[in-house]
Parts: sequence; structure tokens; C-alpha cells
Amino acid sequence: RELDISGHALTEVAARHLAHSLAKNRTLTKLDASDNELGDGGVETISRALSSTGAMSGLTTLVLRSVGITVRGVRVLMDNLARGGCIARLTLQDNGRGPDSAAAIADMLPANTKLRSLSLRFNKIGDAGVRDIAQALAKSAARVHAGRSTGGITALDLSGNSITDAGAIAL
Repeated sequence: RELDISGHALTEVAARHLAHSLAKNRTLTKLDASDNELGDGGVETISRALSSTGAMSGLTTLVLRSVGITVRGVRVLMDNLARGGCIARLTLQDNGRGPDSAAAIADMLPANTKLRSLSLRFNKIGDAGVRDIAQALAKSAARVHAGRSTGGITALDLSGNSITDAGAIAL
């Protein structure tokens, strides 16, 4: 039920084959594709496959630690996951893309109603990124309280992001 393909220097080509399999799979619950060279194209391909299967997919955990994703890839990933609605735990650790990636994630957090756990460790998001995430979490919480959503982040890992008191206060 879990597939760990981390650390094999896999590229976008491998991601296309993996996406084809993911579109048909209903038993896999966790995919760890960390420490590969997937880049934006590979991550986009995988997330598109997940969004096409949507809630029918059994995949609830996606680990994309150190895969070379940029802000563009983060935006597409979060958009696809919002449409697919199956991922509850997402790890984007150690992609080092800074506050712009945090802003891209923050833009889509309110729409990702299934997402409960998010790890953004070691992404250099700093205080600006934390403020964006905090504002998105506040919007998500307001939607839950107003009855317009049933979800929201319950676990958030921001360690290793050079957050100062200002970022902590924003949270």
C-alpha cells in the first residue's frame, strides 16, 4: 500500500510512467518520490494524475522532498491537488524555493479541503512566507467556522525556515 521510490535520480520521463500507473491504482496510500530529479514537469504530471482520479484514489500521503520543484511547479501541484481532493498529508520539504513558494501554497490552501498535514521544512520561506501561510490558515479556519468547509490544516511543519519573532507572531 506504500511505494517508496526515493533516491533513484528519477526524472520527468519516469514520472510519466508513474502517473499512468497512479491513474489506475486504488490501493496505494502513500507515495514517496523524494530525492529525485522530477522537477516541475514530473511533479505536474504526477499531480495531474492524482487530480484526475480524485477522491476515488486511495493515495492520501504524498512526499516530494528535494525534487527540484520551482514556484511554477508548486502552483500547479497545489491547484491539481485542490481539484483532486485526495491528499491529506503533503511533504514539500527541502525544495528551498523561498517565500514565493509559500505564497503559491498559501493561495491554494483554502481550496485544499482534504489537506490536514503540510511539511515545508527547509524551504527558506522566512517571515514573509510564514505570513502568507498564516493568512491562508486564517481564511481556511473562517470557512470551517462558517460551515463552508469541513477541512483544514491540523499539522504544519515550518522548521528550518529562518523564521524570526515576526514570523512566529504572524502564526
